[in-house]
Amino acid sequence: MISFHNLFYSPSLFTKEQCDRILTEHVSGDWKDGTIEWEEGERIQPELRSSKIKWLTDQWVFDHIWPCMLGANEKAGWKYDIKAMGDIQLTRYEPGDFYNFHSDGFGCHNVKAPNTGWCRKLSMSIFLNDDYEGGEFQFIKLCKGEMEIITQEHVAGSAVIFPSNIEHRVKPVYTGVRYSLVIWFVGPPFT
Repeated sequence: MISFHNLFYSPSLFTKEQCDRILTEHVSGDWKDGTIEWEEGERIQPELRSSKIKWLTDQWVFDHIWPCMLGANEKAGWKYDIKAMGDIQLTRYEPGDFYNFHSDGFGCHNVKAPNTGWCRKLSMSIFLNDDYEGGEFQFIKLCKGEMEIITQEHVAGSAVIFPSNIEHRVKPVYTGVRYSLVIWFVGPPFT
């Protein structure tokens, strides 16, 4: 794992075989339009996001992801009180699809876990393939009063973990299809 700019990068969280297994088992079937979450609920906003999603509940995937998040949380020095992880979102971006700059949570003011009041604290994106063009995963960094855009390497099987309030985006895909897993880790509100 490599920590930089308040991000944590794991270059080989999943093997190619594990990525292929996820895609083989889940690429077919019903996909839904990706939505944007607001305090009043979810809605489709094509000017902000164009992608398809479905949800995974594979225990072996949960078991594989959890230790990586714990290690990142400790080694990066965040040491957030994480109690659980949400369902795993499989996201598909076809040519022309994108997700503009957004954050997955800002403290506990917008996205809370149902029934607990817990909020998103850490986010993780796992790249399942790299045989596409475009679709760059980017973050905004403020450096000496200047905004800088950082492009994250997207090797199949690699993962990036970051505080959920960091703004990030997926640029439009040009060719091929981009697949990724997105997971949010939740805990009690920040004090």
